[in-house]
Amino acid sequence: MNCPICNNELQLTDAFCPNCGFEIHIYPANDATKAFEKTREGKYKDTWKALNESKAESQKLEIQSQKIQQKLDEKQKELDDKTKNLGNLLSEARHKIAQLETQLKEKQEGASQFQKTIEKLKKQISDYLDQKKEKEEWKSKYEELSKQTSSTQEELAKQMSSAQLEISQLKSQLQSMTEEKERLENTLKKQNNQSASSSPSDSASSSNQNRGERKGEVVFSDGQHTIKQDIYSGNNVYKTPQPIHTDIIGDLFAIVEDNGEFTIYDRCGFLKKANGRFVKEKGEQLSNGEAFGINTIQIRVELPEIDFNEINF
Repeated sequence: MNCPICNNELQLTDAFCPNCGFEIHIYPANDATKAFEKTREGKYKDTWKALNESKAESQKLEIQSQKIQQKLDEKQKELDDKTKNLGNLLSEARHKIAQLETQLKEKQEGASQFQKTIEKLKKQISDYLDQKKEKEEWKSKYEELSKQTSSTQEELAKQMSSAQLEISQLKSQLQSMTEEKERLENTLKKQNNQSASSSPSDSASSSNQNRGERKGEVVFSDGQHTIKQDIYSGNNVYKTPQPIHTDIIGDLFAIVEDNGEFTIYDRCGFLKKANGRFVKEKGEQLSNGEAFGINTIQIRVELPEIDFNEINF
């Protein structure tokens, strides 16, 4: 005997179908019982059909769920891989940012140094433009002076012509003046020797002087005192004269006269010209009225303008 619902083979002792669970009734075969069983079988068949359809749909859903889960797993793996890659990229980005920050700091330091260089170059350019302007001004003055010199050359030529006549007249007068000068120099030498022996301070302030012919004088000044000392032919060495005071011990400078030319030499390392430039060790040629300074001491050199003994006719 088979189950009327699922057609599963049944045993005589089965009260329920082991497959679909349908209850097996064994009643006397009459019309009422047959109709009831027919109705019961129809309803159970509908229920069994719906159940089978539900199971089939559930299986489909289970298959779809598995597919969806598989896709979710794949997407999760992709997401994990992307997250891992993103973490690696983020780590690399942080490392790159650290490198860029270091490079930026170096660039900023370089930019700061470059800015200092630019400021220095601007200063040099400004100084150069000032020097160029000053040079152009001196060039303009030189051109103006050249024009004035050119315009006065003819006048000077005329004056030289008349001066030649005057010089020839003065030569005779010069001879007598020279004799008088020699007499006065001999007298001055005696006075200087007496002064050197009687005044130790004067001797210390101008040591190793060649007491030859007097050629000019050096004027020392400290704002309160003014001291004058002579310049003789040959070598002249000067110390700080009294009562002028300075911290420098020893020689200040030397003036050497040779054939009418005067050269000044620094002996203390502090001698500088009126424009602030220090005198070179090898010496510099002097001209009348030049001014120098050593610390608080002002020095002026007075030399003869023209030595007529050196004029050749």
